Amino acid sequence: MAKLTKNQQKYVLKYYIFLPIAVLLFTSFLCYFRLIARNAHGNLTHIIKWDVLDYTYPLLLFISDSIRSFIFPLWNPYQYSGIPCALNPGTIAYNPICLFAIFLKGYSLELLQLHTFLVFFIAGLSMYFCLRSFSLSKTASLIGAISFMSCGFFVAGAEYFTLINMLAFLPVCLMFLNRLLDRLDFRSLGYGAFTIAI
Repeated sequence: MAKLTKNQQKYVLKYYIFLPIAVLLFTSFLCYFRLIARNAHGNLTHIIKWDVLDYTYPLLLFISDSIRSFIFPLWNPYQYSGIPCALNPGTIAYNPICLFAIFLKGYSLELLQLHTFLVFFIAGLSMYFCLRSFSLSKTASLIGAISFMSCGFFVAGAEYFTLINMLAFLPVCLMFLNRLLDRLDFRSLGYGAFTIAI
């Protein structure tokens, strides 16, 4: 294979990496813009409803306030007469997006909605890279990623916040599992274990 010049390398980088990411971000915005849209006064125009607002949001606020106060959130005494918090996988306390938001600013309703928007984008991005690893074309991978991130479960099941957070990373887990089945590679094993832990 011939060696690429610097201009050709820049073009390849733009075409193969940035264009699909831009298309997925644009599609995420088209499908889910109401999550981050604001009115003229700077307020959110739409608020997430149901379980996300009633269960997940108070739980994330408790985790955020506890961690920012240097208290390990082992038990949440404020919901259902007390529930386990830190070791409960349903709390998504160790999700990287949650932890980043907690350490950056603390959790708020605006960050919850931005987090939900990012989960949809990450779902599309992870499916794109998964399908590319299965040797599908860029177009087929992009169509598959858009279909995945805008499928009925993500749209109607957004109230199941912990599930959509988990399913957003599922294609990446499958990608590393496929790499492991092809050849035993400890790097793929480590990346796969990290994505499963997320």
